[in-house]
Formats: sequence, C-alpha cells, structure tokens
Amino acid sequence: AAQIVQKSCSAGGPQLRFYYKAKVILKAISWLGIKPTISDTISFDCPISQIENLGINISDLTGLTSV
Repeated sequence: AAQIVQKSCSAGGPQLRFYYKAKVILKAISWLGIKPTISDTISFDCPISQIENLGINISDLTGLTSV
C-alpha cells in the first residue's frame, strides 16, 4: 500500500483507486427483506498538501514493507 501511495502522490502519478461495497439498510424497506448492496470504484488525485499538513512526508514511506 505504501508503494501505491508513493506512486500516486508523485508528480504525474496515477490516481488513487478504491473499491467499496455497502449494504443499505432502511427500516422502511428492510422488514421486507430488501437490503440493496451498492458497490463501485472511485478514483481521485492524491491529496498531497493535506497529507503534508498532517506532518507526513510521503518519501518517508520508502522504508515501509509488507510482512
């Protein structure tokens, strides 16, 4: 994950992509057994300035590895 963030937060890098899946439970219809599921993929530019405002330096992620 750290490598994906590094690539996406570098100049000219690809957008970040997230897949999500949610089950909608509304009392008005759930008693009927209707609980629709919504899923989609979203893509957006890395919010590098907001990340840096948190004191996180993207280049520091270089040393992170998955175990």
